[in-house]
Amino acid sequence: MHISNLTLTPATGKKLERNDASVLVVSTANPEVDYLALALAQSGCLFRYVRRYANKNRLWEKAISRVPGFGNRYNRTLGRRYLPDGLSSNLVETAGFVEDFSAAIVSRMGVFSSETRTRWVDELIMRRDLRLARAGHQLAGHVKAVIANYTVGLPAFKIVKAYGGKTILNYPIAHHRYATRLLQEEAEREPEFAATLSGHEHSDELTATLNAECQLADRILVGSTFVRDSFIAEGIPAEKLAVVPYGARVTLFNPPEEDRRDGNFRVLFVGQIGLRKGVPYLLRAFKAFKGPGTELTLVGNFVNTASPFEPYRDIFTHVSHVPQAVLREIYRQSDVFVFPTLLEGMPMVIVEAMAAGLPVIVTPNG
Repeated sequence: MHISNLTLTPATGKKLERNDASVLVVSTANPEVDYLALALAQSGCLFRYVRRYANKNRLWEKAISRVPGFGNRYNRTLGRRYLPDGLSSNLVETAGFVEDFSAAIVSRMGVFSSETRTRWVDELIMRRDLRLARAGHQLAGHVKAVIANYTVGLPAFKIVKAYGGKTILNYPIAHHRYATRLLQEEAEREPEFAATLSGHEHSDELTATLNAECQLADRILVGSTFVRDSFIAEGIPAEKLAVVPYGARVTLFNPPEEDRRDGNFRVLFVGQIGLRKGVPYLLRAFKAFKGPGTELTLVGNFVNTASPFEPYRDIFTHVSHVPQAVLREIYRQSDVFVFPTLLEGMPMVIVEAMAAGLPVIVTPNG
């Protein structure tokens, strides 16, 4: 069953008085929503924040982190998901833990083909999002406003709209119809890298959910003018859209105390390594640019398959996805950050790189 097909009933549980200032947040835990929830909590407006699993440093989580073998895997995946400092765990409800953890394990299982892993992970994430949407639905009857991430907001939106509440949709990437069309055109233009695209072929059910969320939203939060323009191109009124650029954690990402000068020129890319991020164009450009003392580092995981990038393996160094504390040091050891993305919302890596003191070379598409 998909989110758009849920049968909606009044929220159950202990009846609470609605407060005009109370806000429910439902999200897949995008960083910008984490900090939005924190700001609402600090202002006394947050009723609950429903999100995917977060490590609350409970006793059982500390115990899991110390289990030989399994603990290391947990610490590298779900165990890294901490709440922003200052956000009380009592205000946070999580859902979809089993599906979330299973997706993290499956994505790292090398015994299956990349296509099989991708299919299973997509199914698990869909089921996780369904649980998030249901959890939000159960709480929506107690609030006057709902802020929800796209794909998980529809049930709560329907409840709160029924009694005249406000709905705000966070949409961190270009409009789904716009994105599908652009990426399909790109797959035809670059067939050798088409296998490294993902996330642009939406099912009819998901498309229906996204359309309904956009229709029910009083306001749609987007991260850049590029995303705003993609919505306008698809018929969404401009007055419904609010551009709220994202920020970086400047307490973590900041310039080194001393400039690094060793004679080498280091180019850095951070993100999913695939066609949507424009990596084929970066590799071709760097191949033409490469000379003595120049280095290119790609940080992130390959999308679906690494095979299309094999002809270029002699011109770049690959570093798999790393914790943010490690990423900070990689930024600091680089000279320029390049992010030739085809389609984004507003990439956090760009503002992180700038916060770390790097000049950036980017496209206008996000």
